[in-house]
Amino acid sequence: MTRHNLAVERGETGDTHGTIAALTEILAVRRRNGADRGAILSTLHNLSYWKGVAGDAAGAAAAYRELIPVMEDEFGADAEGTLTARHNLARWQGESGNPAEAVSLLEALLPDQTRALGPRHLPTLTTRQSLARWQGAAGETDKAIAGYQALIPDMGEVLGPDHPELLTSRQNLAYLQARIDPAAAAESLATVIADRTRVLGPHHPDTLSSRQNHALCLGWAGKPQKAVQALEDVLRDQRHHLAPEDSGTLSTRHSLAVMRGFAGAPQAAIAALQELLPDQERILGPAHPQTLATFEDLGHWQGATGDAQAASDTYQALLTHIERHLGPDHLATLSVLDKLAMWRGRAGHPREAARILTRMLADTRRLVDPSHPNVSIITNNITGWLNQADIEEHRRRR
Repeated sequence: MTRHNLAVERGETGDTHGTIAALTEILAVRRRNGADRGAILSTLHNLSYWKGVAGDAAGAAAAYRELIPVMEDEFGADAEGTLTARHNLARWQGESGNPAEAVSLLEALLPDQTRALGPRHLPTLTTRQSLARWQGAAGETDKAIAGYQALIPDMGEVLGPDHPELLTSRQNLAYLQARIDPAAAAESLATVIADRTRVLGPHHPDTLSSRQNHALCLGWAGKPQKAVQALEDVLRDQRHHLAPEDSGTLSTRHSLAVMRGFAGAPQAAIAALQELLPDQERILGPAHPQTLATFEDLGHWQGATGDAQAASDTYQALLTHIERHLGPDHLATLSVLDKLAMWRGRAGHPREAARILTRMLADTRRLVDPSHPNVSIITNNITGWLNQADIEEHRRRR
């Protein structure tokens, strides 16, 4: 039990791979020694969680799907550990690129948690926070903002104004509001930075995260040069105070690269994103949302510089990653197919662009409502690229 607890604490310091190795060994020992079912399930629970933290979100979600029915049988459906496992399943579903499924799972969990634990219990408040987070990730911005606005006063009453979870909710609310008014969001984040600095210290990961988000809001508000300078300061402090492989440092490197592009240096953005990708794949995994976002941004900036061939190659690599690790039916494939077709066409391969869009059309009809307006848009784009191919072939024959 002591070794188990030590392994979990090791993870809290950032040594996730050491935690996974230790918990895997402890699980084998407990099974070999005939430990009771509850102890084995506890280790499996923690092992699944830390696999997700280490970057294997899809693997963590799959593990929780198998684990939760067994926990319900052993501990009961209303046990706090079982409810926590359901919350973690939602988290890793969201982290693996399916925020809508995370929202659905959390909407089902919240009434059960409220009934079993009470509306003012910390896990219940945490689930409300997670629900708002994934609503925002799923594009339900208004619902997410309303959720945070209702949650923050309740958190203040129960936890006090300086509780770290309350500060996280304030940061997340400001970050969502940046979609509407980035300048006002930057002002809100400045107050969060001041409070986190006072409560947690200037170099706490949460404080550094708020500084990163504040810099992004400056960039979105039309001040990309200031954003670049602020992100360089954040990255310097992260490298000095955090572990070299900390996910927050990787996130700041990504943000800095993108802002350099917006500040008028797209080639610098491309170079930084190309340098970042192998580190993300090694540390976070090839299917992590941050890794996929870097592929996406790399393709964007390659295309913005006029290198259509490089952009199409990057989007092809991104499509391969998604299909290999998330499955060919993942909704993200639709957006990637659209951009891959565009850049393949612009690179001088209009018939290939039409072929890619034909696949996208079939997938769209299968994965979303056949009456969706995108169906007619894709059909028109297919016609456009086929016409372009005919024109080019006619020109070559003349």
